[in-house]
Amino acid sequence: MSQHETRATTDPDEAGIRMTLSFPEPDAARELLLFLGRSMEDGSFSIDAVGSTDAGPHVIAVDDITDAQRSTASYAVACGYYDNPRSARLADIAAAFDRSESAISQRLNAVERHLVRSFVDANDGESGAVDR
Repeated sequence: MSQHETRATTDPDEAGIRMTLSFPEPDAARELLLFLGRSMEDGSFSIDAVGSTDAGPHVIAVDDITDAQRSTASYAVACGYYDNPRSARLADIAAAFDRSESAISQRLNAVERHLVRSFVDANDGESGAVDR
């Protein structure tokens, strides 16, 4: 059985659903696209692009993130701290955890540092080159 990733979004300016599918085996993706194309007699199915990449999904280990860091980061996301514009302040998160703003800032910084370094390592691990 093939593993796949599916993301679906709706655009208010366009009718329908836009999906991004990623399959480890190109043959499985090709069979699915052929099936969908044949099953939609009214022309309501279209393919914008088909591409191949070796990038694939990246797994970032979060074993080094403590429970306190994880719960603080989860709360920060849920309350809108990472939204643009922010709908929560560091002081709001600190109050919710009964901690100082400095302590919360350190927790979030530790999570951010770990995730960014893992992301960069996963994407630039082979070349080691830095684009400027």
